[in-house]
Parts: sequence; C-alpha cells; structure tokens
Amino acid sequence: MSDDFWCTAHVEEGARPASGLFVTKTQPLTGTASLFWPVSAVLDVAFMNGSAVEQDRVLQIAGTWSEHANVRFSKVENTTGAGPDIRIEFDTGGHSSQLGTNSLAEISRGNRSMRYATFAPANRPILHEFGHALGLQHEHLNPDAGFDWDKQAVYDFAQVNFGWDKDTTDFNILDPLERDSLNYSEFDAASIMGYHVRPSWTRDDAGTVPALELSPTDISYIGDWYPFGPAIAAARVGSTERVLALASGASKRMFQHLWDGSGWKQDRDWDLSLEGKITGTPAIASAVGTRDIDVIARREGDGSPVLAHYDGAEWTGWTDLGSTIGGSPLMLAARDTLWCFVRDAQGRPAYKMRERGTWDRTPAGWVKLGGTITGEIAGHVFNDQVIALAARNDRGHAVIKWSASDRWQPGLRQWVDLEADIAGRPAVVVHGSEIHVVARFAGDTLHHLIFDWKRSRIKQGWERLPIGMIGGPTLVAGEGDEMFLLLRTADQQPVMRRYVGGSWENWVPLGGRSNDTPAGLFMPDKEGGALHVFVAGASSNGGFHKTIRGGQILPSATGWTRLGGKLDWRGV
Repeated sequence: MSDDFWCTAHVEEGARPASGLFVTKTQPLTGTASLFWPVSAVLDVAFMNGSAVEQDRVLQIAGTWSEHANVRFSKVENTTGAGPDIRIEFDTGGHSSQLGTNSLAEISRGNRSMRYATFAPANRPILHEFGHALGLQHEHLNPDAGFDWDKQAVYDFAQVNFGWDKDTTDFNILDPLERDSLNYSEFDAASIMGYHVRPSWTRDDAGTVPALELSPTDISYIGDWYPFGPAIAAARVGSTERVLALASGASKRMFQHLWDGSGWKQDRDWDLSLEGKITGTPAIASAVGTRDIDVIARREGDGSPVLAHYDGAEWTGWTDLGSTIGGSPLMLAARDTLWCFVRDAQGRPAYKMRERGTWDRTPAGWVKLGGTITGEIAGHVFNDQVIALAARNDRGHAVIKWSASDRWQPGLRQWVDLEADIAGRPAVVVHGSEIHVVARFAGDTLHHLIFDWKRSRIKQGWERLPIGMIGGPTLVAGEGDEMFLLLRTADQQPVMRRYVGGSWENWVPLGGRSNDTPAGLFMPDKEGGALHVFVAGASSNGGFHKTIRGGQILPSATGWTRLGGKLDWRGV
C-alpha cells in the first residue's frame, strides 16, 4: 500500500457511485454547486467515538475553513437517527467523507458521514475531509485538469495496491466529472483538496506534492462560494436624495429597490432590473455630477465581468468586459472617472476605468496591480481625488496601496505590507492624509490601524477593538473624520460603532440577526447626513434597511424596514 494519504469521497447520487477511492491531481477547488450548504449555515457535528479532547481538536482544525467561508461547525451530542449534519467516526482504517449535503441521507439512516483512520488524524486529512463536507470534489476530476496520464502505470498501481480492475480505475482516477452543476477554477499546485500524483503516472512526469494547509486559491474560492460580504450594494443617484439598492435574487438575476428620499418606492418588494444571471453582489458606482449609474457583476457560468448601465430611468446591458474574475468586483468613482477593481482567475488584482464615457471591453484592457490576493478588494475615495485600496495577500497579510495625483503608491505593482495575519477582506477609509484599515485577525478579533500615506508610514499600529465577530467588517465614511464601522457579531447580530474626533464611541446593537456583513451608504445633506444600513435577514434571507441620523435610528433602535425578496449573493 502507498504511504500517501488516501480518501474515499462520496458524491451525488445519480452522477457517480457513492464509493471508491479517488486519487487526485493538485489544483484549485472544484465544487458541486447542488451540494453546497446555505450561506451562513451552522453545521451540527456529532461524534460516534473518541475522547472530548480528540473531538475538539478535529473541530478546531476544521474551523480553519470558517475563517474564510461563511459556514461554521458546532459540536452536538450524537444520536442514532437524524439529527446532526455531519457524523464522524474514528479508528476505521481509512479516511472518507460524504460530499456536502449528501451527508444528510447517510445520517438519516443512522450512519456516519465522515471517518478517520485513527483517533488523532493529521491536520491535512481533517482539512481535506471537511472540504468534502462543504461540497468540494477531488481535484483531478476537474474537467480542465488536462492530466496526460500514463494509463497503464495508473492501472498497475491501482491493481497492486487496491485490487482494482480497469473499469474501476477509470471511474475512480481517470474519468473527469461532467461540467454541469460544477464550480471549478484554474490549476493550483497547492490545494488542500489535491493528493500526491507520482511523476511516473504521467507521460510528462508532471507529479504533484500534497499540501498541508489551505492554499490561497482554496481560501479565495471557498470565500466566493460561501461569502461573508454584503448581499446588497447601494449608491446615490447623482446629486439627488435617491438611493438605488441592488442585489442578486434567488433566481441569480439582479433586482433593485429605489429610495425616493423619504421611503422605498416599491411596497416591500424588489423590481427586476435585467435578465441574465449573475453571481455574488453587483458593484455599483455613479459618476460625479451625473444621474447615470454603472454596475459590474460576475456572470454565472463563465465568471466574466459584465457591465450594465442605468440612466436614471432604464437599464441597458449586460456587456462583457473580458477575462474571468473571482468573487464580487469593487466599483469606485474618482476624478470624473469610474474605476472597477477585480481579482482575476489567478488571484491577481487588476482594474479598468471608464474613460470618456466608455469602457475597454477587451481582456487586455485590465491593468495589473501586482501581487496575488485572496478574496475581494476593499476601497474608498477621499475628496474625489485619493483612492485607497486594501486586500489580503497570498501570505495572509493585510496590504494597502493608494493613488494620488494620478500615481499609484508605493508603485503600480507594489503594495505596502502591514505585517498582520488577517482573515477575510479588510475594510478601508481614507480621510485627508490618513488611511484607516480595520481587519479581522485570526481568532475573530478586530483591529484598527492608521497609515499616513503622505509620509508613507504607520501613524498608529494595530489597535484591538474588543468584540467577537463573524466575517469581515464594513467601514463607511461620514462627515469630516467621521466613520461608521459595521459588522456581525458571533451570534449574527448586526452592530455599529462610530469613530469621530480621533476616537471610537461605544458599540450600538442594531437588532435582529443577519446572514451577511452589513452594507452601509452615507448620504450627506444640510442636516449632517444619514447612514443607510442594509442586511440580509437570517430568518428569511430577505433584504432589510434602516437609517441612522445623529442619535435617531429609524424605524427603531432594533427594528428594520423589510424590503422583501429572497437574496442569494453566493458565487455559485
């Protein structure tokens, strides 16, 4: 028997049999969309044996996925029938897991859905099996794997080690999955979902080495498919008092809600904006001095960035902008120009601008910003001139860059590394010469840093803001140096904290429970301005809204205005 780590991954009934040892080529995530759990799910995990120490260790390591995916694991008592979402047995002579929601069928019959060969499995098999439990396939089954197999070498190995005949080996190793219902990305030699492929198994000696931790691509794509970010995006319509809110509905099409300055135009429901399916949250921005709005989203299927235009009354689009992107894009308005920032399929940040009213629609039109990032880019514009960006790089560090006087600093393809290990996308606001960055550290603790971009140095190091939280924060700029920090606590409650005069005020609970990170939009006016806050409710996944003006919160301190609908901002 090989000394490699092997796993039996069970898959969707009717597509492939629910047994068999899968050997894989190492590359990024391949997920079966129909087997994904709901975004923000808390999955109950029961154990059939093992000590409390052994059980808790498995869940602690499995929680690494939850640092980057909006899904969590909770230990519950074992039952003989239906009950938990995942049931684990130790000391079984092998590693295996059901794929995603397929576990429920096994558990309803009183069976295990995941197993480990020992009472103390290594970190790699724990991360790998819980990847399967989240709906992830073995990567050599990716339709675009392109492995040039030496089939006879594979047949010989499988026969000697597992006693498999040719048909069984074809099924378990050599036959790729069909594209239908899959989400998959490009080659990544460091994915946790890959196995050791010996060079002797391929005609070009293209072997792979098994990973011991989540790769940057694992982190990026699991975050796209189980996102933390806001489900709703909003922008002011020109210089009016109107606010346009957009979201992807359960049908994967874009829907809109319009605030006319005093209330919502529609009565507790959303209007369809455009036909055509998108994934994630649409990015929205309005050019200064106009009533036009541009929206860029990720198209379902091929992952292309696509553009829609709103002239204040009607929509046109979708128009392909070229290339393939991961996650939701970012849109900013600055210097009479609209900017779109994305992470491409290889994790490289890039941007395009709308110049003289038009967008470059070619793949070559994207300007690379250097480096590799995981997740999405955060950004803010100060005084219509200074652009600040923040992201998490492939080392797990918070990084920033900025543009002033039409020059990117510290360089077009360089970032300032803030030397902090963070989880998920950071939040950023720039006021004057200060770039404020708020990020969730490993362990779900929140921190705030101030960077002086004019002097290119840290003005205030990472300050801890005590609170337990899920996902990432949202920062919204108000008047002067005012900022509003929005997030979701460990029990899914949306909360707010105001920063003014160089210090933070107390946390303010906003009531209810949400499935996403709250979104915010500040609307300046003669009375000091109002903050609009949007969430997807935990009970219905519908849209909810409230406004905060000074000390007044409407419709009440804990109540929300129901916007209706059923939102789905997943990248599936």
